[in-house]
Order: sequence, then structure tokens, then C-alpha cells
Amino acid sequence: MSDATKNSDRAGQSAEILHELIKALSTPISDRDKIASLLSAPLSRLSLLPPELRSCNTSPIPEIDNAARWIPSLQHALLRHVIPVWEIPFAQVGFSSLLEQYFCPVPTDLAQSGEIALHAYSALLTPPLSSFSLRILARLAGLYSVDRLYKTIFGAQSLFLRSDGQKVAEWGECVRITASVPGKVANELADDYRRLPRELENDTYFEYLGKKFESLVYDISNSSTCDVSSVSHLLVKLVNIGLFPPTLSSYMPSFFSSNLPTIRARLSSSTASSAYSAFWSSLLLALSPQALQTLLSSLFSALSYPPSLDPSEKSRKAIKQEAVLLERIVGNIQEEGREHVMEAAYGVVLSRPWGEEVARVSVCWAAGYGREQGLTESALDQLLTRVLDIWTSTQHIKLSLLSRHRYLTFFLLLVLSYLDSTSQFIVDMSHSPAFISCIGIYIGHPEIAIRRCGMMVAEYVAKRAGKELDFGSWDGAGEGREWVRDVRALINARDGDVEITSGDIPAVDVPEVGVESLPSARASENQDAPTGHAASRAATRPPLTTYDSDDSLTGYASPSPTSRPSSPTPSELEEIERDPTLRRGAEKKVHPPVYLADLGQMIQGGSGKKEDAEVEASRIEMALQTAAELVRRKRDYGTELEENAVNLTILFAFLQDNFDLEGFEEKRQATLNALVACCPKKAAPCLAEQFFNNQYSTAQRFAMLTALALGARELADLSSPPQATSATFPSKALPPALHRKYIMDADISPETNRVSELMRGITHMAIDRGRREAEEKIPEIVREKQLRVRPRRPDIAEVGALGAREQLGSTNPRAKVARFKELAVEYFILPLINRFWLYLRDEQAREQRSLRSSSAYRGAGTGMVLEAMLLSHFLSTLTILMHAAHHSPAYLSILAPEALEVALTMGTRPVSVAADSDPSGKDKEAAVLGSAFELALVVLDTCAALDGGKSLGLEHTKMLLAIGEWAGEMFALLEKGVNLEGGGGDEIKRVRRAAASVVIKVEEMTSRWRRSMINL
Repeated sequence: MSDATKNSDRAGQSAEILHELIKALSTPISDRDKIASLLSAPLSRLSLLPPELRSCNTSPIPEIDNAARWIPSLQHALLRHVIPVWEIPFAQVGFSSLLEQYFCPVPTDLAQSGEIALHAYSALLTPPLSSFSLRILARLAGLYSVDRLYKTIFGAQSLFLRSDGQKVAEWGECVRITASVPGKVANELADDYRRLPRELENDTYFEYLGKKFESLVYDISNSSTCDVSSVSHLLVKLVNIGLFPPTLSSYMPSFFSSNLPTIRARLSSSTASSAYSAFWSSLLLALSPQALQTLLSSLFSALSYPPSLDPSEKSRKAIKQEAVLLERIVGNIQEEGREHVMEAAYGVVLSRPWGEEVARVSVCWAAGYGREQGLTESALDQLLTRVLDIWTSTQHIKLSLLSRHRYLTFFLLLVLSYLDSTSQFIVDMSHSPAFISCIGIYIGHPEIAIRRCGMMVAEYVAKRAGKELDFGSWDGAGEGREWVRDVRALINARDGDVEITSGDIPAVDVPEVGVESLPSARASENQDAPTGHAASRAATRPPLTTYDSDDSLTGYASPSPTSRPSSPTPSELEEIERDPTLRRGAEKKVHPPVYLADLGQMIQGGSGKKEDAEVEASRIEMALQTAAELVRRKRDYGTELEENAVNLTILFAFLQDNFDLEGFEEKRQATLNALVACCPKKAAPCLAEQFFNNQYSTAQRFAMLTALALGARELADLSSPPQATSATFPSKALPPALHRKYIMDADISPETNRVSELMRGITHMAIDRGRREAEEKIPEIVREKQLRVRPRRPDIAEVGALGAREQLGSTNPRAKVARFKELAVEYFILPLINRFWLYLRDEQAREQRSLRSSSAYRGAGTGMVLEAMLLSHFLSTLTILMHAAHHSPAYLSILAPEALEVALTMGTRPVSVAADSDPSGKDKEAAVLGSAFELALVVLDTCAALDGGKSLGLEHTKMLLAIGEWAGEMFALLEKGVNLEGGGGDEIKRVRRAAASVVIKVEEMTSRWRRSMINL
């Protein structure tokens, strides 16, 4: 007999046995043991008989082929004939599992468990619905949801060998039935709604179904075969039944509201996150445009948003995190083949009345910040075109509400802020006739708040296009001004530019959705406890009672005395409050400032209340520690720094070390340097003005000049010597007279050494350049130089020819050099020189008026600006500024003549009316003469490098010849051994070297342009 014949006979016998079994179950049976035996035999053959009921299998049946195929017939027979009769008797003796295992078996790894549950849904939903059907349906909803049913149909261990077509058909039927459970049950129990189990209520059932769908997506994404079409069919069904509502509501379940924390946690984990993200993107790609818009609307509604117009770093990080989440769920909408996803996303964010926070996330995502490569401007072109078409339409301008106008205006400005300053789109937009005409319509709108929307966009586009446009009237309150200011503060920086670290992402554990999380498992413990969607809403609701459980606790009496001191009594607390020396351990902690206005208040101490010295010292110390970093951090954040720069500059310049704080001078100097470098248009003129006021000490004036010098070099991107270490003031304990006598330049501040070192380096460069130019004319020296290798000075950058960038010491010559050359004339050098001339005139006039009085006034006294030490430092600072401004267009025509006039005047004229006048300058102090000669040398060297001295030789001939004559006479006097006031060996060498170099520079220029000079 062949194998085919044997299999056919065996199948016939199995069919006959099962047919007889079903026939027996359909007939009335009064014997409990007999019906139990009939029910246990098929379960035992399927390996689903509970161990405690194995004794009921008194009549086992032989092995049956494809016994699971008879499961639907058995289920219908049980529901129709057995369960109505034997449900209660079996429950009384503990045989209920014999019935339940035919519909909802205990979950196992066996394939037949899933097959039974797969057919049980349709069987149990057949009307009329009994209490047994409702109870088992509630269990099925938790134990055999769509994830297990999918594995039953498409799994490798499926009980039946199904073709691809059969799998698709069965899965479609499974999706249809599982999605219809709450509706069919509710319709069947319309007259007796109290019988409805809580697990089958609409919100609870679909909330759990959504969780199992997310679990199914995760499992399939990590499997070897990713069947997108089958899962997308289920997703479309969930969308159609309303599991993705456009807005969050307590009356309907939302998939993303319940599962977004889990999705976020899976996407942020390092294991299998890329496959999970890719599968989500594929799912959305398979949806229709209508279903995709519905899903995206629900997704945008469920995201976690910060305050809409909050520009803080915390809010920007939250915005970028949501953009990254969107990128990982929806995918890159700029990829080829995803055009309908992009259209659906743009349609969602532009068609609905969202808040500004949705626009921030949408633009950050569309710009590509959700991906590792960051900003992609091409991704914004289509979005900007869509927004601009709506914003410029006449119908929108005239008919839309204010909220709609503000949303689209903010959206447009936000997209424009992500574009580069050189974007051609902005330039074309500023010249677009449609854009220009719509601005006119906006300005003519009867509502002032809507008019401001159009004016704000017009000003912003004009500014980005390199034009100037200011409608004014933005200050004050009301009429939409506050909203405009908030928007402007926000778009000054991009949300996508913030860096997100691992510490910024909150840790979220992925919940295990199992039997323990089912509503049915909790309902058995507490019938009144809220479950499912309602439970999640109740969990987030704050408690309404003010009862504190600690109020009802009574402590145990201590059996023995403790070593811990007793708490203070009320009288002792009052005594501590009256005597601040007793509350040393309860001092209020000083928090670091967050805004620049807070920093100013910490320095100024404007609370009006008397505070002890320790609190004040802690406040000043905290301000010093955080000031420089806070100023630099606020550099590109709106107008906060510009509004507070002048106040902070004056406060820190006037600040005194009354508490002997560690590193006081260095921290104050770093703050002043930061103010000049970050807000030069405010801080530099302010320091130039304050330097000549009389209320400042010598150390404070030194700090101002040092800030101008180092800030200018930072703006010009020139290197500076490293910051000097703090040193103890050597004469702090001396009396005032001895202090003034022995005070030295280096004692004022460690930062002074940096200025002196810069001066020495700049002077050496100018001298070395002249020597090199002279040596290049001698062939023997040129050959010798080529055979030698000399180390270069690392700290001082050499200024060479006009086009030699490598000699400028600049790391980014385009950005900062160009910036300082535009600021040097108006904000640094000319304010300093002009105020110096005014101060010198006023001081000399005051001296002249007091000559005949009993108490003569002397403007060059100790601590005054015209004192030798301060005047020398002033000239050194001016030299550093002139060296940093060599790229300025006005250097030859304005800066050089003004600086040379200062050098010549300070080297030849007395600063005090009471002093004798000597044109040679031999009565000058050596420090002043040396600084004046070095200033003249640096200016002459720069002019020679720029135009060979042509401008000075032809336009300022008298000044050039006067400088040469002055330097020649001083050099001749020094060669004769004339001693200078206040000049030691190093100072005399400094003056002699600088004077000789000036003589050589002047001679080179006059010899070159002598024939063209008309005033010789």
C-alpha cells in the first residue's frame, strides 16, 4: 500500500473520530464525568490539557492529523450545546478550565494556542453574547492580542502550512475582527450596558491594542523578515477606527499619547534603534495621503512641547529632541520616493491652528537637524515656498484671524532664520513683487496687531537682505508689541544649533506589556480602580487632599540619651536672628546669575537691605566667577548684552577688592575683556570715557586700558600672551606715601605684564623688519640668512605685507579681522584720542587758573591720568590698538596722523603748565618718551608697509619731518650721555633703540618721496 493511500485512510479516520466527538457534544449528556472525558480528550491530544485535570481523560482518542482544523467546529458546538449547560457546574467543581482552554488557552510556545485564540474571536462574537463569551473575550484581548495573532499566522512555527495568499486573507480577517470587538459587544449589550467588562470598553480596549501594536512593530523590526504590508494594513485599520485623533482628549484613546514614551525610549536606546526607526518610516510610507495626514496630526498633538516662545537653552533642547524623534519616526522626507510624506507633513503643520511650539519643532525637523549631518537648507525651500504662498495671499491677509496670522508669521520668520545670511532665496524674496505688494496690504489692515505681523516680516527680510528698514513703534506694551519682542528674541538663535547630550535625554524604561498590565488582572484586585486610559489620566492628576500621612505618625520614645544636640528653642532662634555671628552655618547660598541684569544687581547690591560682610563677599565672588563666561554666552542671544553692556562695564571698572578675594584682578580683567570683545560698540566707548573721569584709581585705569588692548586684539583675531598668574601686591601694607613712592607698573595688576609683553613684541617686529629690509640689499647677509634656521616668536604675530595672511597671526582672517577694521576708528581709537585731547586741555586750563592761588593744582600728580606711569600705559595701549587696526580703510588718512600727533606732542610738549618746556623732550620721563617713540615707530612701520609712506610724505610732510627731527635730537642727546628723568639702564636702552628706529624710518620715507615733497 502506498504512502498516499495510508495518509488518506488516516485522515479519514481522524475526521470520523472528530465528527463523532462533535456529534456527542451536541447531544444532551447528563453525566459530568462523561462530558469531562469528551472535553479532555482533544485537549490532551493538543497538549493543552491542564495537569490537574489529566484524570478526567478516561477515554483518550488516538493520534489525529490536523486536529486544530476542527477547532472552529468544536468551539461552535461548545458555545451552542455545552457551555450553556455545564458552565456553572464546572465552575463549582473546578473544571472551568476545560471549557476555557478551547477558547483562551494558557499562553505557551505551542502553535496550537495561537490557532485556538485566532478562531475564538469570531466564535465568541457570534450572537447572542453570553457572560462566558464576554469574560473570555476580555481575557483574549489581553493574552492574545494582535502581536501573538500575527506570529500565529506568519510565524515560522505556524501549525498550518499556509500559502502567502492564505496568510494575507487570514490576517485581514483577524484585523477586521479584533478591531470590531468593542463595537460588536457594545451593540449587543445596548440594553444592558452594565454587563460590559471594563476590558472591553472602547478606550481601554484600543489603548491596550495600541500598545500591542507598538510591541509588534518592535518585534518585527528586529526580525529577519520585515513584512511592512501586513503591519501597515493593521495601522490603516487603527487610523480608520480613530486611534489617532487629531487632538488629545480625555474622551477617546490616542495611540501616541499612550505609546510615545515607549517609542521614545526604544529609539533612544543603542540596541536595534536604527531598525526600529527604519520600520516606522516604511510603515508611514505605505499609508495613503489621507491616513498619513491623520496619523501625523495625532503625532504632532502628542509631542512634548516647552513654552511656545521660550528662548532658553532648556526649551531649545526640548524642541530639538522632538525634532529628532520626528526624524526617527517619520524619516527623511527629502529622500526620493517620499514626496507624498513631505506633502502630508507640510499640509498638517500649515493647515491646522497649531501653536508656535509646533512650528519650532516642524522647522527644526524639516531643516534636517534630526539627522546627524545637521542643517540642510535645500530641505527648507519647498516648505518656505508653501508658507510664503499662504502668507502673501490676499484672502489670508483679509480674512484670517489674529491667531492664524501670528502662527504663519512666526512660521515664516522661523524658516528664514534657518537660512544662511548668503541665501539667494532671501534676496529674491525681498525683490519679489508678490511679497512687496502683500506688505502694503498688511500695512493697510485695520487691525494694528495684524499690521505689525507684516511690518515685522518686512523689517526682518530687509535686514537679512542687507538693507535697512525700521517702522519703529516697537517699544511699549499692548497692540502685539510683546509678542513681536518675544519672537525676535527667539529667532536670534536656532533651536537646532544646541547640543544634546545623553544627560539631557530623560531615562525612560520600556514597559513590558504583559498579563500583569492588563485591566482584567487589576480588576480582580480592585473593581473600583480606574484602568487603562482612565488610569493613566488619573495617575497624572494631582491629589486633591492636603492630608499628610506624617501627621498621624507617632515616634517611639528614645530609650537612651543621644549624642546629637537638641533643636534650638524659639527664644534661641530669636537670639540667632538678632546676632548674625551666631548663624554661621545657616548662611543663604548665593546662586549664580542667569541674566546680565542679575549680574549687575549682584555687583551693585541694589536690594536696599543691610547685609553682613560675608554675604556681600560671597555675592561679589560669585559674580566674578561667572561674569566673563556669562557675558560671552550672551554674545549672540538677542539684545540683552547690548542693553546691559554699559552698566556692567562701569560696575566692573569701578569694582574694588574690599574683601581680598582670590583672583580678583584676573577675574575682573577677564570680564572687562569679554565685554569689549563681545559688545565693542558699547563697552569700548564707555571705557574710553570712564578712563578720564577722576573717581578711578590707578589700578582701575590700568584695567580699562588693558581691556581695550586685549579686546581689540581678540576682535582682530590676533594672538595675545597667556594670562599672567596672580601675585601679591608687594606694598599693600605700606603707608600711602611709601606706597606711591615704591609702586611699580607690574604691581598694578598681573594683566599689565601682558600689555608690556605685547608692546615689546610689536616694537621688536617693527625694528626687525627694518633690519631685514636693509640686510636684503646686501648679498652676503642674504646668503648667510638662508643657511641659518631661527626660531620664530610664538606669542607675537608679525605684520608683513598687505596680502600675507600667514604673517598676521590670524586663525580666521575673514571673520574677525574684517570686524575690527570696521570698529577701530569709531569705537576704539578716535574716542580715546579725542577724549585725551579734551582732558589735556581741561587740566592745563585748570592749572593755569590756579597758578596765582595759594594751593596750585597740578594735573600730572600721582594717580592722575597725566602721571608718567599712566601716561606711558595709555600710549602703549594706543600703540597696540594702532597695530591691530592696520587693516582699517581710514588708517592712512585718519588714524596714522592722529596717533603721530599724540606721540609727537607727548614727546616734546609738557603735560603740565608748571613744567619747563624743552622741545627736545629731555625733561620728559623715560617711560613716556619710550612709549611715545614706540607709538611713532609702529605707525611709521605700518604706513611703510601699506603705501611706502606716500600718504605721510606727501600729505603730512611737516609732521613727518618734525618726528624725524625730534627723534634725531633725542638720539644725539642720549649718545652724549644725557640722563633722563626716571630712566634706568633698560629704559635708556628702550628709548635709544626706538629713537634710532624712528630716525631710520623717517629717513627711508623722505628719501623715497623727497622729490614730491613741496614743503621741504
